[in-house]
Amino acid sequence: MRKRVFEYDIIRTIATYSVVFVHISAIAIGLYLQNSWQGNMMIFFNRMLKFTTPIFIFLAGALIFESVKAKPFRYFKFVKGKFTRILVPYVLVSTMYFVLISILSKQAMNPVALGKQIIAGSAQYHLYFIPIIIQLYLLTPVFLYLKDKFKLKHLIIVMTVISYLSVLFLKFNFSDRIFIKFIVPYAIGLYFGSDIMIWLSTLGKKVYALLLATFLVGFYYFFTFSSFFKIQEYSVLEKFRDTGWFFYCIMSIFLLMFIAMKLVSIEPLKKLSGTCSKISYYIYLLHPLFIYLVERLLDRLGVVSVSLRFLLTLIIVIVVSTVVAYLIKGIGWKKKYNMLNRVQKVALICIVLILGGSSIVYAYGELMNRGYVSSVDSVINTQRVKKIAESHDKSSQLYENKKFGFTYSYTGFEMDDSNEVIKTSFYNDDTVVD
Repeated sequence: MRKRVFEYDIIRTIATYSVVFVHISAIAIGLYLQNSWQGNMMIFFNRMLKFTTPIFIFLAGALIFESVKAKPFRYFKFVKGKFTRILVPYVLVSTMYFVLISILSKQAMNPVALGKQIIAGSAQYHLYFIPIIIQLYLLTPVFLYLKDKFKLKHLIIVMTVISYLSVLFLKFNFSDRIFIKFIVPYAIGLYFGSDIMIWLSTLGKKVYALLLATFLVGFYYFFTFSSFFKIQEYSVLEKFRDTGWFFYCIMSIFLLMFIAMKLVSIEPLKKLSGTCSKISYYIYLLHPLFIYLVERLLDRLGVVSVSLRFLLTLIIVIVVSTVVAYLIKGIGWKKKYNMLNRVQKVALICIVLILGGSSIVYAYGELMNRGYVSSVDSVINTQRVKKIAESHDKSSQLYENKKFGFTYSYTGFEMDDSNEVIKTSFYNDDTVVD
């Protein structure tokens, strides 16, 4: 049986709530005045916590490292187990986001569009991680084969060069889903795992130099986003940003492992992080839904302070997403269901279907009453509208995107919506509007 590495629980907990912070702080960054100290401070914390995806990928590889130490690697059993735990919740949540956005935007619920979003991880902005990790899981035997054929030092160097070049130069729609950009953190976890702690212990006081270097690279990465970094050529600036992100994320693996080594001796924190680690996947999947709901609630309440909105959203989303994730994953529903007899199981299924169906009918009626949809036919037949036309002012153009419910009148700009799930950009030589 694989020995549990509690340091991984602490790292996963830090990374999980860092994801929540990054997504909520991104809203605040967009609301603060440009060049304000509050905006730059929020950018600082946002960028310093941007290690999340590589850290999760490192943990995925590290858990395989611990498993292989205990027993031989069985590929098909591994793939079946991982895909059951990952794909089923992912498909359900992707469908939920797809239906929600389709209803709110009066867009047709096209099964083909849903399938494409599931494959691409584009049903919601944070789901791009799932296609990446699936690619890496499928290629795990290749990584293990390379480990046996080459010296690890040389292998890691070659992987780093290839991955870094792909980060710099592979730029196209959905290119952030390509596994090759994340092979270094996966390889570090898969090849070294908990042995990293042994290596860190041998460094003595030199470890603090490594931690300082990590912070400096992270600060450099933040600096490329701050208003103090004055470079006119955006493509050059982007290369600086990508370089900072790439090396900061790799170095953050050692930083977080060091922090976990120091915190693991605190027993209450160790137990709490163990619980959070078990439900972290569901926190990750669901938290954007709660961000949306809390933002709408704050709009209704008339909360206009950006800092207050950020603080309230952060607290509420963390609490609610944790509780809901625990209810879904932490309470052994499957075990409790299996303890019921056949009559009780049938009765429970009927109750769930009745309550679920009633809730859907009620929610749909509310959406109709509030004007989001006018009828079933309007949802089925309404096609996505995204077009550019002349506005009433003949000197400007009007961009209309019905999927996300906005129009924008502009003059003297080019438009780029190749990654519209994240942003639509209007740009010229002097200005970029996202």
